[in-house]
Amino acid sequence: MCGIAGYIRPRGPLDQAVLDRMTRAIAHRGPDGHASWTDPRFGVAFTHTRLAVQDLTEAAEQPMRSENDAQAIVFNGEIYNFRELREQLIAGGTRVRSTGDTEVLFHLCRQDPSLGFLSRLNGMFAFACWDAATRTLTLVRDRTGVKPLLYAELPGGGLAFASEMKALRPMLEGETIDPTAVRELLTLGFIAAPRTIFHQVKKLRPGQLLRWRDGEIAIEDWAPLPPRESPVATFDEAKALVREKLSAAVGCRLLADVPVGVFLSGGIDSAIVTALSQKLSSERVRTFSVSFPGQAFYDESKYAAAVATMHGTDHT
Repeated sequence: MCGIAGYIRPRGPLDQAVLDRMTRAIAHRGPDGHASWTDPRFGVAFTHTRLAVQDLTEAAEQPMRSENDAQAIVFNGEIYNFRELREQLIAGGTRVRSTGDTEVLFHLCRQDPSLGFLSRLNGMFAFACWDAATRTLTLVRDRTGVKPLLYAELPGGGLAFASEMKALRPMLEGETIDPTAVRELLTLGFIAAPRTIFHQVKKLRPGQLLRWRDGEIAIEDWAPLPPRESPVATFDEAKALVREKLSAAVGCRLLADVPVGVFLSGGIDSAIVTALSQKLSSERVRTFSVSFPGQAFYDESKYAAAVATMHGTDHT
């Protein structure tokens, strides 16, 4: 869980103190390092706090940018098929220095500023990329909205973005509560995108991208919902397809340069993930559970322990 934030303010000065405040607001999302980048020519500023999962070296640090600052990116999430995409880039003549997913995404953005490659990505992600040649800042959120991305329009035609609301607040000149958002929160238990609790801040919807250029904003759906037609005709086919898809999904999430664990509650979902993780791993998988002393109704630790024992995981 990294953190990203930044802004473009073409008619205003770059304020390092404000950028530092934005960085501190998302510091808890990235305990392994932080860095920022600015380009005074265009009034653009990016900041990033890192939780290192893929490629723990400096080669994968962010914000990642080209040598002449013509392109830059900040990225939060995981691209699960980045190894396949990396090999395709190398086969096409691209020089890739790191072994992580950020540089793969960066090169894809550089080579295709229209971002037509998004449909090839398998992952959970939110990122911002800057292209100086077209003076375009683009924000992208993954298909199902696993990773958050908020934005706010600024006076003078600027735009700010962040992983969390509190990182945007240093950029706001005022905050007014949205009554409709309050009703949604009290009725539904959440606030649906694009609303947030404040009128001044919006959430990018899942599967959307936002393009800012010369003070103008355009939002489009890059990942429309798939058709409803069922790919299976029988229950047995459905079972086989679910097993195949779950195995593939768990398998790609086990690829990391740090130890991988499973949060095991004892319920059906996490039990299946645990079983598949151990089956696909060459080592004992670490599983973790949380219990609540004095709250027997919410305590599933005995079920979690039974699942861990059944599959031989290293359980805590």
